[in-house]
Amino acid sequence: MSQPTVGFQGVPGAYSESASIEAFAAAGVDEIQARGFHTFEDVFVALSKGAIDYAVLPVENTLGGSIHVNYDLLLRFHGAVHILGEYTLRVRHTLLALPGVQLNDIKKAMSHPQALAQTESYLRTAGIAPLVGYDTAGSAELVVQQGLRDTAAIASIHAAKVHGLEVLDYGIEDDPNNFTRFLILSRAAPPPGALLGFAAKTSVVFTPHRDEAGVLFKAMSVFAVRDINLSKIESRPHKPGVLGAGAGPAAGASGGAEARRASAANGTAVVPAASFEYTFYVDLLARRRTDASPPASSGARVSHGPATRLRVGIVGFGTFGQFLARRWVGRGHAVFAHSRGDYAKTAAGMGVAWVPDAAALSELSVDVLFVATSILSFEKALVVDVLSVKAHAKQTMLAVLPPTADVLCTHPMFGPDSGRHGWQGLPCVYDQARAAPDAADCRGAVNGASGRCQMVKLSCERHDALAAASQFVTHLTGRLLSKLQLQPSPIATQGFKALLQLVDNTRAPPSLGLFCARERRLFTAAGVWTGAAFSELRREILDFGAAPPAPAGEIAISRTVAAMPASATVAISDLAIELKRQGKPVISLSVGEPDFSPPPEVMEAAHEALREGKVKYTALAGSHELRSAVCDDLLRRKGLKYEPSQVVCCCGAKQAILQAVLALCNPGGDVTAPTPRCDMSRTRPLDATGDEIIVPTPYWPSHLGTAQLRGAMLILCNPSNPTGALLPRAALEGVAAVLRRHPQVVVLADEIYELIAYDEPHVAFATLEGMYERTLTVNGFSKGAAMTGFRLGYVCGPHGAIKAMAKVQGNNTSCPSSIAQHAGVAAVTHAHGAFAEAATANFRRKRDYVVGRLRGMAGVSCPVPQGAFYVFPTVSAFYGRTAPSGAAPHDSTSLCDYLLREEHLALVPGAGFGAPGCVRISYATSMEALQEAMDRMERGLAKLCK
Repeated sequence: MSQPTVGFQGVPGAYSESASIEAFAAAGVDEIQARGFHTFEDVFVALSKGAIDYAVLPVENTLGGSIHVNYDLLLRFHGAVHILGEYTLRVRHTLLALPGVQLNDIKKAMSHPQALAQTESYLRTAGIAPLVGYDTAGSAELVVQQGLRDTAAIASIHAAKVHGLEVLDYGIEDDPNNFTRFLILSRAAPPPGALLGFAAKTSVVFTPHRDEAGVLFKAMSVFAVRDINLSKIESRPHKPGVLGAGAGPAAGASGGAEARRASAANGTAVVPAASFEYTFYVDLLARRRTDASPPASSGARVSHGPATRLRVGIVGFGTFGQFLARRWVGRGHAVFAHSRGDYAKTAAGMGVAWVPDAAALSELSVDVLFVATSILSFEKALVVDVLSVKAHAKQTMLAVLPPTADVLCTHPMFGPDSGRHGWQGLPCVYDQARAAPDAADCRGAVNGASGRCQMVKLSCERHDALAAASQFVTHLTGRLLSKLQLQPSPIATQGFKALLQLVDNTRAPPSLGLFCARERRLFTAAGVWTGAAFSELRREILDFGAAPPAPAGEIAISRTVAAMPASATVAISDLAIELKRQGKPVISLSVGEPDFSPPPEVMEAAHEALREGKVKYTALAGSHELRSAVCDDLLRRKGLKYEPSQVVCCCGAKQAILQAVLALCNPGGDVTAPTPRCDMSRTRPLDATGDEIIVPTPYWPSHLGTAQLRGAMLILCNPSNPTGALLPRAALEGVAAVLRRHPQVVVLADEIYELIAYDEPHVAFATLEGMYERTLTVNGFSKGAAMTGFRLGYVCGPHGAIKAMAKVQGNNTSCPSSIAQHAGVAAVTHAHGAFAEAATANFRRKRDYVVGRLRGMAGVSCPVPQGAFYVFPTVSAFYGRTAPSGAAPHDSTSLCDYLLREEHLALVPGAGFGAPGCVRISYATSMEALQEAMDRMERGLAKLCK
């Protein structure tokens, strides 16, 4: 399919272009042709004439308010364009300059007046003069065209990629609460039942017919009595008649209204009221789902209440079918109906999508299907099924069909290809499950219409048993071979040709979903013995290729552990400890451990536990007191409601992550993680053979929501270790939008650093719409409460997943330390508030110092982290250089080894985090140590000559 053309206002690199790319990626369209226009009106004209397929236009900004020109254009082009959905973009201003230009070279910053106003404090502090330009991306373009080396542009990070500029600083806006809402428009209205990937919201514009007391209240009651959630109402003066004929079904005509007059407060001045008639703009919240409503209101999608919106199919649209339809439509669900009679007009009047073809109804993927036909439809009828699973179909039909209906279970043992030249002589199994005493052999009904099949009488139960030992093996083998992507060969043997034919025969339908459904119903026994066969064969192959036996006197190590890389953090820390043991004055910035003690109340609670003898086992999942305290804390601070039974306390957050993977990921399964990411070797099942799917993202992953996920789990660390990046709500919403297209993926939200957030609050992923039921929230007491040695963490989530993780823990470490748990109860109360604020302020001072020093080192690039206590500078400019000692670092690992051996400074190489051009620095230590560490790093890097 060709790439859709999407119009936006502005030049390449504009925020509107970023919104276009992200919105369509979130809707499952990864490639578009974005086309910029000079004005908003130009975009509307192009869309209405079919010059572009879609348009993405801003309508509201959290700082600037509504963009009224686009509301006016929506009214003007009513009927010529249609709203498909909406997308919210987080506006992050970036300081961009020509390659090679440093921040201290910049004297002026050019951008749109609004962007300059939103970065006024930053520019004033940096001593940079504002310079008004046409727009943000246009300013970036101008800097390139004129080669301005003393002037930066304030634009999006996307503009940097488009125009080849370098990012000097990111997130420079004074107010981080900067979001723009965009509408996605198309020329054609979405068809009934269309699957749209955009978040939905309906905008209604109306003008009251009469000017009288309570008219606005009455208009709003239309929404209130239907439990429709309004997100915004705004009024604007308009000229009489602007919403006249053709203004749409939501608009009331006001042209020609009798001129009314209103007296001013002093009773002397009289003003024509017609000059101040008002139009009201109302936004209705709709759920962010991919299903569309029936065409009852020009494709508008509205949700009623918090329940999941269903796609309901109804076969038979008589009295009872219409009764069902009214009930389901009234509850906000999408209803599709089919009947032998033509009820299209009746359906349209009820807001039901009429489907004239029964086959089309079967392709709509409805969630619920009602058969609302009259019982007379089955009077003395012969009901024949041709399903490949017989016993289940037989039991179902005997249970639900009236006694007067004869039931014949059949299974033509051939597919469309083998039967395309006729059915004569091909086998067809049948079982006359029920027939009236005077009925003839029902097989004649099938045989006469089929062209003389070979009818094989076989009970449904016997059929299923035989099929389990034949069909299942055939389809399974074909699907396995197809994974090998076998190709014809000029030297193919007859056996190989037979395998290729088997692949061709099983590559076509049935689909994988149907194949798996058959396995559950029909092939359970076969699946057991094939599973055993696979395990035995896999073991034989692995044993054959196993490493040679361990040398005499040594214990052999398992293949899994032998292949497991050592933790990058632990490896560098161990070397630093050894050098310290040798008397070297090592400064370590490698371990993420706060340099202050836990709150005094925590220490006292630990002593109290010892004094009072609270040193026995607790419940496997942790004491009820601690789990209840965790639930109360999450409800109070995050708005997340959990029961104690939804919490498992572990020996640190690492154990929680490992147990989640072991409990929820099958051996050989895949895990998805954005990179740079924390050392993930601990997240693999011990016998896994699958992959860790790395999703490359920028340091500030504004485009993380475009990732394509696969496997059973997405691991999301926020704030990030190692980068310190804090994903804002808009970015998290982007991730959630992707996850809605991947319902099989569970989210492991590692939020251990959530108490350390600088410029904007941390958002718990489980609070996003639809994410609570599929998110495991991992947290603990090591970082925010400085309780690293207590080894105490916890995980919260759905009951089933938590129960499975508790089973893993029961066969592993059992409960965490009772002493640590007693201290943890005190930490839940006392590690927040003033303690957390003081700790964050302390970390902020250290962050600012370290970032400032790093940015002053030639060749080092360092963004400003927004959370945790790490910086993650890029140091790849020093690779390939040689020190006077002869050391020549070629990657992050050798550079860290060089700094540790020559400058006695321990940093962590970025290669272990999936970012080989970086190093991780922890500033969770004393300011004195940081000052000396930065001196050593600057000295060590300066020794490396080009």
